[in-house]
Amino acid sequence: MSDALIQKLAANGGVLMISFGSTFLHSGYPARQQEFRDSVEAALDVQGFECYSKEGVRTFEQARKAHPIGTLEEVVYHIDHAVALAGADHLGLDSDVDGVTSLQDGLQDASMFPNLVAELLRWGYSNEQPRGILGGNALRVWEAVEKTVADLEGLTRAPQQ
Repeated sequence: MSDALIQKLAANGGVLMISFGSTFLHSGYPARQQEFRDSVEAALDVQGFECYSKEGVRTFEQARKAHPIGTLEEVVYHIDHAVALAGADHLGLDSDVDGVTSLQDGLQDASMFPNLVAELLRWGYSNEQPRGILGGNALRVWEAVEKTVADLEGLTRAPQQ
């Protein structure tokens, strides 16, 4: 999203979901990701595993954790840029930890989210801001959507006789 669009989203009360698969953060990472993917697929071929078999998925996940692309600091920089544009109340996470090829060192799976919180705090974020970013902001918007739907349903129901 452009900076201007991020600002409009915030002005309308929306939440920008920050994607932090490595290729979203740095223009040089798609080539590194493709090299990694090619090497894992070659290893799977040698072992006789299909990519999406149980063994293939397990092998891929282990390799992804052992070979991160990028850093936790890059993710926080990405978040910090969006906060400067929209404010911390308008950000959430769209980590896609189960669908991207590469993730950063220190954020290879959801169990490592405390690393992200610690880094945000180190960068000067308040104790409340990571709570919002980790889900509170998205829940606030979702609740507003549900209220709007309920209000609209109330307006469109035919009176009961």
